[in-house]
Amino acid sequence: MDSGRGVESQFEVTIRKVGDAFFLYSREWHLLVQGTDLNQAYEQIKGEQKLVIERYRKAGLEHELPGFPAKHPLFLSGRGFGLDVFATLTKALIVGAVLCVFVFLVSFSQLQVMQQKIEKMTSPSPALVGKIATGAIEKTARAMEGLTPERKEKVRQSLRTIVRELEPFRSELLPFVSNCTAP
Repeated sequence: MDSGRGVESQFEVTIRKVGDAFFLYSREWHLLVQGTDLNQAYEQIKGEQKLVIERYRKAGLEHELPGFPAKHPLFLSGRGFGLDVFATLTKALIVGAVLCVFVFLVSFSQLQVMQQKIEKMTSPSPALVGKIATGAIEKTARAMEGLTPERKEKVRQSLRTIVRELEPFRSELLPFVSNCTAP
């Protein structure tokens, strides 16, 4: 049946004729009417359907009617659990966006702090390295002056051993040393 309006627009009706009476039955709406002719029975079932719809609307249960779009009853009015769903979602999105911006700014400032610390960790200048090396050599020379000849010979032997052990690395270190100019 089609009355051209929303919920009651179409539903299936079974027609049965018993003697002079017409019975119209809607399994979907649980309606059964009896009429003396088909038109009268049709008007009766439409009237019954309208009464059912009005009762459901008064009770706020229109969503339970057959053929009504399936929605959860909490979201029919846009309110779920007593809250306005749209407003709640909007607020959640705004709070999430603010938190994302906050996290971004904090991580950006931490990145800048780390970059400043890395810049401070650069290697010393060649002049400073030269001063340190010169100081170490002079200190070693002063310490060598007070040694006995036997002890000096042991130190020389140790230095020769160290030089022999470092010989394989000489070819790798040579380009660095050759770029340095004497003062």
